[in-house]
Amino acid sequence: MTEVVSEEFTIDELAARTGITVRNIRFYTEQGLLPSPERRGRVAYYGPQQRMRLELVKHLQDYGYTLSAIGQVLSRLPADATATDIALRTSLLSPWSLADLEEVDRDELNRRAGRTLSDSDVELLIALGAVAQTDEGGYKVATALLGATAAITELRLPRAGITAMAAVVDRHMTALANDLIDLMLEQLSGSKNAGEIMRNVATVLPLLRPIAIQSVIRRFNIAIDRKVTQTVAQTKLNPWTGKNQ
Repeated sequence: MTEVVSEEFTIDELAARTGITVRNIRFYTEQGLLPSPERRGRVAYYGPQQRMRLELVKHLQDYGYTLSAIGQVLSRLPADATATDIALRTSLLSPWSLADLEEVDRDELNRRAGRTLSDSDVELLIALGAVAQTDEGGYKVATALLGATAAITELRLPRAGITAMAAVVDRHMTALANDLIDLMLEQLSGSKNAGEIMRNVATVLPLLRPIAIQSVIRRFNIAIDRKVTQTVAQTKLNPWTGKNQ
């Protein structure tokens, strides 16, 4: 892959090129997701790096990322990232885990949850990663997660505690993904040719992803069983009755 040649667009041209509305381009700029354009007189011009960042934003939204999560992804890109750097980051992304994403309205979300969800319930589902809200007011649902997460919203547990637990999972999974990808890029970046790096990434990533997912599941189950066993032993708590033995 060769570096993108110099090009520039007005906001209308950028909207036509990317399929993103002028209104949303301005909104993303205000939110800090897109660098401000260069102004010459009364006309603003966007370059290839901004176009690629905008396409990355669109790519992430299609995969169910919230604007907050998109901001975290973009924050890891250096300020002077080239269009090739951004294209490489885009190539590393894919939908949530192995879950199918479906776009639904609020009524359908309620139907799938088996009850009428309050706004607080929906916020909790979003925090747990089962649901993401779209810019149009709909929802993208990770079907495989919805049943368990909807059940959690019915428990008499402090909402702040559940959200905190979700944040712990997100923090550690983000760190794991970042470290794995950075290590992979470090190992594959022996060549200075961007096209060769991209081909190596395209070959390795599909193999790395299922290995990482299955390793996380297996090792997490082992670790959580060990921790529960240790906790029960230390407190002498009967796990079935909830009373001290």
